[in-house]
Amino acid sequence: MQADPYATGILDPARDERLVAGLAKFSRDAGIQPHWVWTSIKGVVGSEESNYLRAFRRHMAHGTRSGLCYVGSENASDISDRMCAVAGLLTRNYLRALVITAGVLLERVQAGDTPDQDCLLIPNFFLPKNDGGGVAPWHVAVLYDVLMQRVASGQQTILFIASMEGLAHQYGPSFAHLLKSRFLQIEV
Repeated sequence: MQADPYATGILDPARDERLVAGLAKFSRDAGIQPHWVWTSIKGVVGSEESNYLRAFRRHMAHGTRSGLCYVGSENASDISDRMCAVAGLLTRNYLRALVITAGVLLERVQAGDTPDQDCLLIPNFFLPKNDGGGVAPWHVAVLYDVLMQRVASGQQTILFIASMEGLAHQYGPSFAHLLKSRFLQIEV
């Protein structure tokens, strides 16, 4: 039995007919399951995230923020759910979002295919080595370049980092400064 995308009341048949008709494609392009497109973000994200999302288009147009950075040791599945819910919200608001891991992002960039979505959501941007993280030093430069290109173009990026201090130690202080100065920090 297929779920009714209109059952939650999030999508409107008159306004979202095109979205629902292409739901499989839109959700695949966003890297999320289709149900996130019609799932409310209430109860999944907090008030700080909601405020950021309400101003999302303004941040893109005026560069007031370059993104959002979750900082802490929260369970990775919770961060993934938050990011999928946000990607679903952005998709239903006709913005291009993509949930992508840092490893896949690096592979794509190396292949000459830098994602250009309005919002990239990276649930494992920085993890300590003992938690399965760690990237080669030259990858740090690639990640920094990707973020700087996105900042310059007004594209938003949502990241999870386990610790700002750990990131500064492994990726360098200029990387940490970029995140502290341009990204909304949310402790999780």
